[in-house]
Amino acid sequence: MADDPNQTAVAALKLLLMTGARREEALKARWEHVDLQRGTWLIPTTKSGRARTVVLSRQAIELLQAQPSRGPEGWVFPGRDPSKPLHDPRKTFLRCLSKANIKGPVQVRIHDLRHTAASLMVSQGISLFLVQKMLGHSAPTMTQRYSHLADDPLRAAAQSVGDAIEAAIAPAAQAA
Repeated sequence: MADDPNQTAVAALKLLLMTGARREEALKARWEHVDLQRGTWLIPTTKSGRARTVVLSRQAIELLQAQPSRGPEGWVFPGRDPSKPLHDPRKTFLRCLSKANIKGPVQVRIHDLRHTAASLMVSQGISLFLVQKMLGHSAPTMTQRYSHLADDPLRAAAQSVGDAIEAAIAPAAQAA
């Protein structure tokens, strides 16, 4: 969405997808809580009321480095009034969906970016424990909603065991 008129909102949406952060966590992000050298972002108050640290990927760091510093308040994603954070990237999100030709009866929400990030982690074989930590879930039951997406890696693991056993048995069977 390089041509979108609200590049600040586009960047905020990309960070949501890259980190699995909640919408309000990203919109209220302040530069004083971002450490680009260490690749971390402190969220001082989460939905649960606790602080958590998000580990940033190289791509997320590059995205943040590209953000212009605006306003005396130090918002990572400042709004039109730079003394306030970006309020609502919904219009930009809808333009992104339209550009991606995503339409129809299915309702796609900004929060779905968090689910997509979790789904991508699970499909890459990342353990549910690490997904839980990345998303800041206090209980594993929330993260287990994504466990159905782990079928392919589990199937591959099961197949590798079967292949190993078959390979071990094959020479013995040929010798007999």
